[in-house]
Amino acid sequence: MDLEYENGLRLCSFFKNYFNCTDKCNTKKYCSNCCDFYYINLKQIKKLCDSEKLKDSHCFQLLFGFKKGSFKSEDKLFNFRNYHITYNQWSTLLSFLENGIKYLKILPNEKILQLTETCNKFGGIIYFDKQFKLYLNELNKPNLNKIKKPDEDINNIYKWKIVLDHDLTNFYKNFTDYNYSGHSEKITSITTVFYFKKLV
Repeated sequence: MDLEYENGLRLCSFFKNYFNCTDKCNTKKYCSNCCDFYYINLKQIKKLCDSEKLKDSHCFQLLFGFKKGSFKSEDKLFNFRNYHITYNQWSTLLSFLENGIKYLKILPNEKILQLTETCNKFGGIIYFDKQFKLYLNELNKPNLNKIKKPDEDINNIYKWKIVLDHDLTNFYKNFTDYNYSGHSEKITSITTVFYFKKLV
């Protein structure tokens, strides 16, 4: 694709909603009820295609004309409308590509599902698959700071010691590898026990 243009902006047709369409428009006719028009920055997209994030996304690059192949020969610019991609979905994809897993963490589940579908419409984006896998791994990790006592340690992540308040000084001297869990309990009116833990 020829990128020798002043600012890299191109006007594109985006999907809006078939339910609003009164003209039953087709690929050659655009109806303002079901189509939106926005500018995209091809220089930004080309930069992403040259980066680690999209360098292996061959279908994506073919669709935008950054790679040559028989798959896309009719027109030079990707038509978002034909793939039912809204401008908001496109913006979400760009935000993800710029920010990675940090962006996934702030998206509601419904938006993550939409982002997955958008990536699939572009032939799959390996960078998304890798970041999504990291995101799921983080979700499945137990929050270690929330485990305050042995009965909460259902995966047996810690070794535990319960220490009487009058033994604390001696315990700190002899068990330096244990940390206070943040939980204590009164067992009598004058005696408190403290929970200490260390990773197995």
